Amino acid sequence: MNLSRESKKYLVILISLIIVIGGLMEVNLNTIALNSDNEPPSYSHSDLLEFEGITINNENNALIKISNDENFTDYGFSGIGTAEEPYRIENLSIETNNDIGIFIENTTKFFVIENCTIEAIYCAIYIFNIAEGTALIENNTLSGIFYHDIFLESSSSLEVINNICYGSDYYSPAPFEVLNSGIKLERSHNTKVLNNNCSSNMYGIHVFSSLNVTIENCACVENIKCGIRSDYSDDLIISDTHCYSNNIGISIKSSSFNLITFNFCFHNTIGIEVYYSQNLNIENNTCENNEVYGIEISHSTRTNLRNNELYNDSIILNEDWITEYFTYELENNYVNDKIVGFFIYEEDLDISTSIYGQIIMIGCNNITIRNQNVRNINAFLFFEHCYEVTITDNEFGYSSVSVVHIDNGCEILITNNTFISNLFGSEVKNSYFVTIENNLFENNVYSGIFLRGSEHVNIQNNQISNTRDYGILIDDAQNIVVKDNMCRENGAGIVCWGSVDLHITNNILDTNVIGVSTLDCCGVFISENTCINNRRGIVLSISCYYFTISYNLLQNNSEYGIEISRSSQYNTIHHNSFLDNNMGRQSQALDDGEYNIWYEVETKEGNYWSSWNSKEPYLIEGEAGSEDLYPLNEELDKISYSYWLGLPILIILTIGMKRLKKKRK
Repeated sequence: MNLSRESKKYLVILISLIIVIGGLMEVNLNTIALNSDNEPPSYSHSDLLEFEGITINNENNALIKISNDENFTDYGFSGIGTAEEPYRIENLSIETNNDIGIFIENTTKFFVIENCTIEAIYCAIYIFNIAEGTALIENNTLSGIFYHDIFLESSSSLEVINNICYGSDYYSPAPFEVLNSGIKLERSHNTKVLNNNCSSNMYGIHVFSSLNVTIENCACVENIKCGIRSDYSDDLIISDTHCYSNNIGISIKSSSFNLITFNFCFHNTIGIEVYYSQNLNIENNTCENNEVYGIEISHSTRTNLRNNELYNDSIILNEDWITEYFTYELENNYVNDKIVGFFIYEEDLDISTSIYGQIIMIGCNNITIRNQNVRNINAFLFFEHCYEVTITDNEFGYSSVSVVHIDNGCEILITNNTFISNLFGSEVKNSYFVTIENNLFENNVYSGIFLRGSEHVNIQNNQISNTRDYGILIDDAQNIVVKDNMCRENGAGIVCWGSVDLHITNNILDTNVIGVSTLDCCGVFISENTCINNRRGIVLSISCYYFTISYNLLQNNSEYGIEISRSSQYNTIHHNSFLDNNMGRQSQALDDGEYNIWYEVETKEGNYWSSWNSKEPYLIEGEAGSEDLYPLNEELDKISYSYWLGLPILIILTIGMKRLKKKRK
């Protein structure tokens, strides 16, 4: 075959490249084994550019890849693969652009990965489908930037001991959600995870669909989601771990027959969290200064909590049915060195001394709680399905959630209490015939009073001030009366969402961002309130229908006295006094809704607008083009037109007098 001169030139170059690359490959393969001086080989990003081409599996692009027993000898690792003399992968220092640092699959030989430092893009060490009990991973420092530091899949009876698994600076700018773990076990049973340190990952240690795993003496610190997490994994033992500064310290989901004991969980959002699991023993743990709850158990029947100690923390239980609570056992748990009172189906209790660190009541009747002075305890009073409850003359402060939590209650009275510097003051859900009156709420964060999913509630004569978000928050409720309250210097004084049949009457709303704010509500009466010195007075946000807003004083609000947003319709606004709101602008009110009427239809009487003495309609700013056709005077009476009726008569008389004088002359 005759080749052109140019073709021969390219052929020579190609043959030269093949020879050079072959030599480089041989050099790199030889350097994996320890040298004669027993110095650890070290790899960097630049050194591995040629080595990346050796891998043959695109799905598992690994620097060191062992896919069968013979591959151990290919790399020259010492040992013979028996339990007594395992292959030893040790003393390596690897920093690689490959997806995986060390990948081992489908082997039956014994091996040890020890004293290595590995950083790879996805997994530092990935073990898949190896024979039971054939691997020990010990004393390594590892980082899998976007996935797992150690990933054991379909490989059982292994040991993972004394490793340091940490996140990476590459984590933050990841172009996708990073779900990495320090140690991840998936379908890997009977494995022991001992004395490891896992920090700055998404999950410190994550066990998925694995049985009989032991996690012991591990430290899980500053992991974004969980220190330790179990999903669909039964018969776990989690003991003597330290989980701190994570979102969740220990999280158990859809896992049963687990033992969680002698762990330390502190400075997490939640210390120990259990969801949809059964037959757990949670005992002898210490939870301290977790932001929300020390221990939270939800939908997890037959769970036992014994001998746990909580400091500035609490226990919360969440079940759908009262009978499910009866499967719990709580014994000898302490909050701030005081016993947790756990009462089921008790009657006629009057607790007036401070002997309990927390009070949990399920299905109790005729209960009085008084004279408690509580600090830094979330859900100090936790009531589910309780009736005839009186909470009076207590002082509750500095809770990062709510101090009083009532769900599915009936005939509840909360009166003469002080709530200071909590996230929520009182939290009442799904309850009936509730009265919240004569309480003081100061410096709470989210809301002073939080009411959700409840009916027939009176909120009256409370003083609520300096709440960052909402003084009174009502969500998904009906037949609610809010009257005679003082709401001052809150984000919003009174807020209603998704509620019907509300009466907001005779409240003082002073110096809030918004006096009254509503969203997606129907059939609301807002009347006789004093709404002054706010940024906005009364706001009807999206989907507010059939409101009656009448006889309110709206004064010195820096923006609109009343503001109606789009898709709010069929509301009637009349006999309100608008004084000096939205000064220097076109109108004291805004209407961007539809079919809203700014006067009382029967009497043809509208509202009073300061500095408007004309008989002409008052134009309401906004897309609706609304008008108050019948503006009133400051006594809320119709504007007197006697002057305007007498003026023509006066003019006629004046003209007549002049003509008469001319005739006389």
